[in-house]
Amino acid sequence: MVLLYTLLSFATALAVAYVGTSAIIKIAHHRQVYDQPDIRKLHTHPTPSLGGIAIFAGFWIAASLFSGLGAINYLIAATLLIAMIGIVDDILPIRASRKLLIQLTAAGILFYAGFSIEGFYGFMGLEHIHPVLSFGMTLLFLAALTNAYNLIDGIDGLAGSFGTLGALAFGILFAIMGESAWSILSFALAGAIIGFLKFNFYKAKIFMGDTGSTLIGLIIGVLCIQFLNMSYYGAGATQAPLIIAAIIFIPVIDLVRVFITRMSKGNSPFQPDRKHIHHIMLDTAKMSTPLICVTLITFNICLILFAANYTSISLLMGLLVFTCTMMIFILLVKNIGKKEAEKRKHTTHHTLIQMPPHRKTSA
Repeated sequence: MVLLYTLLSFATALAVAYVGTSAIIKIAHHRQVYDQPDIRKLHTHPTPSLGGIAIFAGFWIAASLFSGLGAINYLIAATLLIAMIGIVDDILPIRASRKLLIQLTAAGILFYAGFSIEGFYGFMGLEHIHPVLSFGMTLLFLAALTNAYNLIDGIDGLAGSFGTLGALAFGILFAIMGESAWSILSFALAGAIIGFLKFNFYKAKIFMGDTGSTLIGLIIGVLCIQFLNMSYYGAGATQAPLIIAAIIFIPVIDLVRVFITRMSKGNSPFQPDRKHIHHIMLDTAKMSTPLICVTLITFNICLILFAANYTSISLLMGLLVFTCTMMIFILLVKNIGKKEAEKRKHTTHHTLIQMPPHRKTSA
């Protein structure tokens, strides 16, 4: 019965999101509600950007029907708040500080519902923490995940691919632990994103917008906390912190790296630029959008498999390995880009040399 509900949840979410996304594309074209291209964005034509509404609808219809979670009302309230501010921002951009305030409010609702980071779970010898510190850490963590998945949404299909991978990973992990309700919820999220991705891969017919990316980030954050707490209290997994770190590592480390870079130059951490990992791969290494998605998702899968198999490694050592690997990866990408630039420069110079001089013809 659990397997049936899981499949039904996945299929329902996928179908609703698929049909909903198709309908939103038609409505957006009819109403001319578009994300307009500019110098920083990659798309060259006005493109609908409210696909997150379909993800939201598919996810919650399926989760409400099949998961049977007791705290689902609080989850719906928090994600509805995130979705509403996302819709407003996708139509009429609002200040980052206001969005952050709403995100913290949604995180506060979830904390009140019991979704909280209750301690360091043995990390550096620390266990439980004071409720005030727990409150602050929970809000910071959920807001960080919400923005990490939002900011990684820079090329076609990337945020959706990370969201799908995370949802499927947690769905499998919760199933192994016997937590069927959370497994069903996770597969509902995966189904909803996949239903949307049909229209979002290169070249995208629609974007998920802040509505979709922030929703994915918040739900992934909740799944992280729930998996961590269930594992700590004896539900099965022994390497929960490292596995969680592996699942969310690329979006989070990209967020941290970009924020530090911006602030070091005296800019706001929320000021848009083209310094994200996918921009480096696109601009420097001249990689195609599909290749970037495949490369980063493959890299993420390798991190998850590493965390799942090396159960004796500590969280601190695991994070060190992940960070070093990421730094090497970025250096390789930049080196590839440098070689490609030199190759293009040499080719252009060689072509100019071989061109015959222009001679004037006599009248």
